[in-house]
Order: sequence, then structure tokens, then C-alpha cells
Amino acid sequence: MVDLEQSEEELEQEVQDLRYQLEIAKETLRAIGNGEVDALVIAGLEGEQVYTLQGADSSYRMLVEEMKEGAATITTDSTLLLYCNKRLASLVKTPLKNLIGTDFKEFISPSDLTLFQALSQKANLGSGKAELTLIARDGTEVPVYLSINILNQKGVEVGCLIITDLSEQKRDEDIVAQERLTRLLLEQAAESIIVCDHQGKIIRASQEAQRILGANLLLSDFDDLIKLELLPQQNGGHSLRKKNKSSNSIFSIASVINGHPYKGREVLFIRKDGEKINFLLSASPLSKPHSIFKGCVVILTNITERKWSEESLKKINEELEIKVSERTAELESLNSRLKQELVEQVRTQQILQDQAQLLDLANDGIIAVDLNNNINYWNQGAEKLYGYSKSEALGNNLVKLLKILLILPKKPVK
Repeated sequence: MVDLEQSEEELEQEVQDLRYQLEIAKETLRAIGNGEVDALVIAGLEGEQVYTLQGADSSYRMLVEEMKEGAATITTDSTLLLYCNKRLASLVKTPLKNLIGTDFKEFISPSDLTLFQALSQKANLGSGKAELTLIARDGTEVPVYLSINILNQKGVEVGCLIITDLSEQKRDEDIVAQERLTRLLLEQAAESIIVCDHQGKIIRASQEAQRILGANLLLSDFDDLIKLELLPQQNGGHSLRKKNKSSNSIFSIASVINGHPYKGREVLFIRKDGEKINFLLSASPLSKPHSIFKGCVVILTNITERKWSEESLKKINEELEIKVSERTAELESLNSRLKQELVEQVRTQQILQDQAQLLDLANDGIIAVDLNNNINYWNQGAEKLYGYSKSEALGNNLVKLLKILLILPKKPVK
């Protein structure tokens, strides 16, 4: 109903408003008809309601939203996220609604920022692809393969990102690398290394173990194929296993699997050809964290040459001890004879001293000279007879001292 009291100016303004609303409605219908509108937001009694419009690209949108790769569009100048799918939000562990408008570089590892910038520059010439690492909100590192292309959308350039999660691939590569490393270690190990599963079946064995034990060990029961005799422990040796009633019992792999390790225990192995080999045995249970795997690893160090050297050294020591004992007995016998001779010499010397004292006390003059007539004995009787003291006479020539002529016999007196 038209209000007759409205002025001409008010009617003019109302017509302009209606024309403006009509233009908006026509523009909206045109945009919807051209597929430029994805959804409508309509305010109602229950608040704003979002109505999604389905068109020819709805299937494509669903594909992008549900695909396993992360997808996003960014500005080429500031790398702000304009759009991203649920998978990218899951990779960086951030709610989807919080990602729009965020700088994508915040999720790139600092060490890979230079690489991302190089990819962006390369994308201007075509496309850029490389592996890099994303950092999720909780700090988790996520290895990804990132592809970036530059798209022109209605005169505006945007970067289109496709991000593939490489976590499982890297995990598989790590497992393969660890397996290769394990095989390399087993091939190059100088010791005999044997790995058994929870049933005692050999699942890994080093080449040295295959060679020295003289058989193909894989998939064989350890206890049936390898008989190891536990040798008595020497003083100072120790084992983490409880002592057996028999000192020379047979080693059992089951005891190790059940949690009883061995460390540095000497064992004896006899090959089929009769050759005896001494080993130093170390065995311990083997398990992986968060895994039901259960088994054990056995390391056998060949000490046959060392045992042979020890036996040879022991034999040499025994022979040396025998020789030392014999030599000691000879020296004791010689020492006893020397002591006896020394006693005889002391007794003889004492007799001579006693005789010398008797000669010295004799009243007759007793003089002894050497071959040159030099006096070497002069008793008290000579002192009284000739008037020279012993100190004056000893060492002097008898002829010159007493001025006498000695008449020696022409022939020696018998």
C-alpha cells in the first residue's frame, strides 16, 4: 500500500533502493549461474546457515577434500594459506579453521626454508618438487614430498601445493637400511654371532659362525645342532646364571630365552670331524620395545689359540718350577757343603792361631823368611835373642838385619 503522505523525494529514494536491491539480486543470480558461488550464507531465526551449491566441480572439490595428500593454495608474495584440505590440517596437527590466513612457512623446518624459497622460484618457470620436513604444532617432524605450481586465477597468481606424507616410506627405508646394516655386521663380524627366535630356532648367523661351526645354521634348532659344554669356572670368573649341579653341563638356549643370560663363560665345542674349539660364550635375551618379538642373541668368541697358549705357558711354568726346584736343591746342597768347609776353615784357622801363639811364647828364637830372605815371622824368643821387636824385624832382609852369612845347601833338603 502506497503512503500518499510520502514526499516526492522519499519516493525517489525508495525507487533507487529497490533498483539497487534488484541489481544485487541479478548479480547474485548471474554469479550462481556462472558457477562463481560455492555457498550461500543466509541469516535466519536459528542464526546464519550455510548452504553449499553443487555444480560441475563438486566432484572435484570432494576429491580434493578427501584425498590422502595435503592440498593448499598460497599467495605468491607472502605464502599465506588461502585454502587447504583436511589432510594438510592433519599433517601439521592444526584445526582446519585455524590454518586459513596462516603463513605456510611457519610449518617448514628452519633447515628447509632456503629449499622452499628455491622451489617457489623454480615454480615460476614451471614446477618445483623436492623432499623437505614440516614441523607440526606439537613439534613432530613430518617428512613430505612437496610439489608447487603457479596458477593464474582470474588475473591473480596463486601457488598450488600438493604435499605427500613420506613418514611410512621413510620408516620402511629405515627398516630396510637397518636390515642391510644387520646383514653387513653379521657378514663382517669377527665373532660367531647367532640370533634365535623364541623357540630357539636360528634366524640369523654370521659368516664366521657358519664357517667355524662347519654347518648351515639357518632355520635349525640351536640345541640340536650346537652342543656347547660348559667348562668349570676359574677363580675370578663369574656367570650371571645360577650354578648347575654338574660343572660340565650342556648349554641350553631355552634358559637364555627365559631370562638367564651368560657373560664370559668358557665352553667347548666338538665339530663332526673331531676338532675341539674353545669359545667364550656371551648370551642374553633379545626383545624389541613395544613388540611381541622374543628371542636371544649368542656371541661365541674363539679362544682356542689363547687356550693353547695358556696350556703351553702352563707346561713351561711347570717345567720351570721343576728346574727351579732341582736347582734350589743343588744350591742348598752346595750351600751346606760351603758352610761345612767354612766351619773347617775356621777350625783350621783357630788351630793355626793356637799354634802361632804357642810358637810366639817359645823361649827359642823362631824366624820365618820367604824365598828372598825377607822376614815374615818373628817370635818373642827372637826379640829377646836379637833385640829387635817384631815390628822392626818383619819385612826386613834377614841377612842385612842380623849381618850373618846364610849357608844354603847345594841341593834342596828332602
